[in-house]
Amino acid sequence: MEYEKMIELLREVNDSNLIEFELEDRDFRLKMKKESKSNENVVKAIENTSLENPADEQKAPKKETERPKEHVIASPMVGIFHAYEGETETPYVQVGDQVEKGQIIGAVEAMKLINPLEADISGKITEILVDDGMLVEYDQPMFVMEV
Repeated sequence: MEYEKMIELLREVNDSNLIEFELEDRDFRLKMKKESKSNENVVKAIENTSLENPADEQKAPKKETERPKEHVIASPMVGIFHAYEGETETPYVQVGDQVEKGQIIGAVEAMKLINPLEADISGKITEILVDDGMLVEYDQPMFVMEV
């Protein structure tokens, strides 16, 4: 299947009410399953994310006193999200936790390597947009923090 057709198919399935989709061809097999309602939150978060124009930043410099009320932490890579530390049932963070810059808040497994996900700013976790074991894409919103 051509890349463009596959992307179009993925978008169509994502926009539909389907919970599970499977397509098998002689060359490949594609199976998709929506995990939970949190996927809807991720799609909404992606749709509501505006792309900033670097030219706008040059025109209107930000004031140092202005701080965003919410901060989104996105996945640094494609992989499987892990919300728990090792084999324990202790989550790295929960909604309501206060975290410091550099604190590990989760992990993304890629190519059998566990990559720690660190908070890039101090704040309070207000929303976790992904579930443990969920496939995450590069730059996919994962956590919302109040700063």
